[in-house]
Amino acid sequence: MKKIKWLFLFIMVILIAGCNDNKKNYDCNIKSIEYSFHDSYGTYASTKPRHVVFNKDGKVNLSNDYDSSTATFEIGAEEYINLSNYICERIDMFGRKPKEDNEVLDGGYSTLEIVLESGEKKSFGGYM
Repeated sequence: MKKIKWLFLFIMVILIAGCNDNKKNYDCNIKSIEYSFHDSYGTYASTKPRHVVFNKDGKVNLSNDYDSSTATFEIGAEEYINLSNYICERIDMFGRKPKEDNEVLDGGYSTLEIVLESGEKKSFGGYM
């Protein structure tokens, strides 16, 4: 009976240790999310960056660096919160260096930049 108690205790310790989430707590209050992309080869218009900016107030701004066209629309608060939470759960990804392939001539650039309420900016992306 004593062995069963020790085995049970051992299994509980393993389960508790395994279920412990070791992610560091990060204050991830996102003010805005910007995704930008452009081609490295092609027409003048396709090589100019295009931007999609999601703001905390639910406004989404579309713009480009080709002819300065802009458009704005709104998303619901729930959609912004879902997107923000999704990014916050993966915020450690922003410290990693992306894998880039510089042997390609007609690749593209894409960048995701997060602006936190604290003013800190985090970005992820690059060529190819």
